[in-house]
Amino acid sequence: MELKKYKLGDIAKIEISGVDKKSVDGETPVRLCNFVDVYRNWAITQKLSENFMIASAKETEIAKCSIHKGQVAITKDSETRDDIGIPAYIADDFDNVLLFLATTVP
Repeated sequence: MELKKYKLGDIAKIEISGVDKKSVDGETPVRLCNFVDVYRNWAITQKLSENFMIASAKETEIAKCSIHKGQVAITKDSETRDDIGIPAYIADDFDNVLLFLATTVP
């Protein structure tokens, strides 16, 4: 059997998060799933999200960067190339949990 090689962007929609770690008055409180959460866990769960950093985000950021069950989060950059592309499965649905410093594949 011959395996074909594909570029990730050719077989999946890739979205890069643009959320920051700040809390701003008037924005919606959110929790941030960050690089370390993705890097250290094979799955992102509700239980794990209880320890995520709290920040705030605009509604447009929430719409773009929210994580949903069935997605895969991937580390997008690092100090070493071996730490790029580490995946974590989004195992649950979440309210106001956003991806920070990683990429999702819907």
